[in-house]
Amino acid sequence: MQENLKKHLSKLLPTKSEKERYQIFNQPIEGVDHLGPLSDDETYLINALFAIGQKNIIRPYLKTREELSKLLDELHAVDRFYADFGGLVGYQNQVLKLLNQKMPDKQEEYFPPNSIDISFENAQVKKAILSGIKEMDKMAEMYAIGGAADRLNLVDSATGVPLPAAKLTLLNKTLLEHMIRDLFAREYLHFKLFGKQVETPLAMMTSREKQNDMHVRRICQENKWFGRKEVNFSFFCQPLVPTFEKNGNWKQDDSDSLLLKPGGHGVIWKLASQEKVIHNLREMGKTKALIRQINNPIAGTDYGLLAFTGIGLSEDQQFGFASCPRRKNAKEGVNVIKKQVKEGVASYALSNLEYCDLRADAIAEDYPANTNILFVDLAGIEKAVKDNPYPGVVLNFKQSGKSSTEIARLELTMQNIADYFEDISKEHKHSYLTVNTREKTISAAKKAYIEGESFLETPEGCILDMQRNAHALFSSCGTQLPPLESIDSSYFECPPYFITYHPALGPNYSIIRQKIKGGQIAFGSYMNLEVAELAMNSVNLDGSLSIESDNVMGHYEGDELIFSDRTSRIILENVDIENDGLDLDRTTSLVTGEVVHKQNCLISLGENAQFEARNVRFKGDFIIRVPKDLRCVAKMNNRKVEFTFEPIKTVSLYRYWVNQADEVCVSPNY
Repeated sequence: MQENLKKHLSKLLPTKSEKERYQIFNQPIEGVDHLGPLSDDETYLINALFAIGQKNIIRPYLKTREELSKLLDELHAVDRFYADFGGLVGYQNQVLKLLNQKMPDKQEEYFPPNSIDISFENAQVKKAILSGIKEMDKMAEMYAIGGAADRLNLVDSATGVPLPAAKLTLLNKTLLEHMIRDLFAREYLHFKLFGKQVETPLAMMTSREKQNDMHVRRICQENKWFGRKEVNFSFFCQPLVPTFEKNGNWKQDDSDSLLLKPGGHGVIWKLASQEKVIHNLREMGKTKALIRQINNPIAGTDYGLLAFTGIGLSEDQQFGFASCPRRKNAKEGVNVIKKQVKEGVASYALSNLEYCDLRADAIAEDYPANTNILFVDLAGIEKAVKDNPYPGVVLNFKQSGKSSTEIARLELTMQNIADYFEDISKEHKHSYLTVNTREKTISAAKKAYIEGESFLETPEGCILDMQRNAHALFSSCGTQLPPLESIDSSYFECPPYFITYHPALGPNYSIIRQKIKGGQIAFGSYMNLEVAELAMNSVNLDGSLSIESDNVMGHYEGDELIFSDRTSRIILENVDIENDGLDLDRTTSLVTGEVVHKQNCLISLGENAQFEARNVRFKGDFIIRVPKDLRCVAKMNNRKVEFTFEPIKTVSLYRYWVNQADEVCVSPNY
């Protein structure tokens, strides 16, 4: 079979247009006359299917013209994307080549990569953070959000229809919303320091799998484009590719339809170039981009992304990996220096070995983990795509649904486009790698949690890592918290504490430490701080505290978010809050954020509203709403809390500035 494919490829690969390819497979096809005449491209696709030995695939689609057209549309997308391989024939040739390959045919050597440690804020890291904030106007962001996410077992509760990872809800927000909040927090920090609002364009790679593209667009529409102009969002949909068994035969589902899955995140580069996404970003004046994968909601913790992008920006790097120490049993790639010898000349590239790559097993445990957080030069990526449109081709066999059959599809890894940025030395001057603490870099939501098994790569595991980070943050603020010791399922039955906050509060811990000082959080307490302008000194919480704000980072003009000082603001000093807190018996899920309180101290703030409480004790249930443009002051009078309301001018609680040590400082204005 493979020899026949090579003969076909010898004719297909030299062609320069689809029309030329169509002439190679233009034989008449029997058995389809009842569906009407076929176009040249349809004839080509069916003949190509026959040529690669997958004739049986078409039979279930010969009932109606509509069904046949649907199949051929899907095959056309695959053929177009893999045109540089030889279309459908090239796809199958690569499949058979990898299936018959015992070990990779390239003799490569691997070395530990040079790395920049950003886990501590030394002078170099502080400069990088500042660059990451200051030069945000050069950046775009690209999100890979089109994966199948079968192991998450997400379904619509009303219809039972499977849902993509983009619809996974953590803390009352989808994974996509969490990523955009992270971005807005960094942009808001830029605004507070430099007085300019940056609107970073977002390019999202979706797929048709589980109607991913439709769901992602709907999330954006329902959130009114998150206060941005729609023009700042672009979508490009990756083709679904055939899956196959270990004998190379394409897989059909229970209804005999061709089983298609996304072709791996490595399709992002060629697809973004093919669909003019990179061209359009460059036309908008953007030169660099941050790449993130949707299933890692903690990547925006603290200053990690700012330091990572800041290094790439300040050194005008072509490619960057954000890395961290490897975790045992985690399915993740390994960052390496790859040495290759071509025509007797050695070259070195900072690269990645995917976890399913046989070579990764031989790599020592102290090599850093790839986290799918990347920095790219947009012009450099366009050149790399021309050189290698299909980076990191791998097979990754997984069990198919409830059956014991293992299937795979041809996957491309987006990290291996880095191989293009090679050097004659191991120093990899055109690319870089940062290493941060794992708990601030990656916690992936890849699969549903099963009782009694590990929390690794589950939504529950993400929440636990968020709580570990919250413990570290608040402890560094001088706040006393219950210990967070052994982590098991009992945490969700009786959490020692539960803390969440809006990333615009910092996002850098060093900024948050200047806004929150001292205090105590008692066992079982719940705290949610949806506010950026906060002064919280010596607050003792025993129960629930929820701070909500209509305007975390500014005000709205129509549906457009304008960064400004017309935010919601709150001052709490020497305040005791005591109530019955969470009702764990009626709380549906701490993970999704569906919580119920027996009692709660809820402070809700309108646009340009301010709440102040000093030397006050809130005991029991409180619901406090401060309307737009008003200041509410809470005081104790005969052991009771009294509230007074008065108009207020627009004044930020803090002035943001940078000291001589390149540290971001906030000075109180209150």
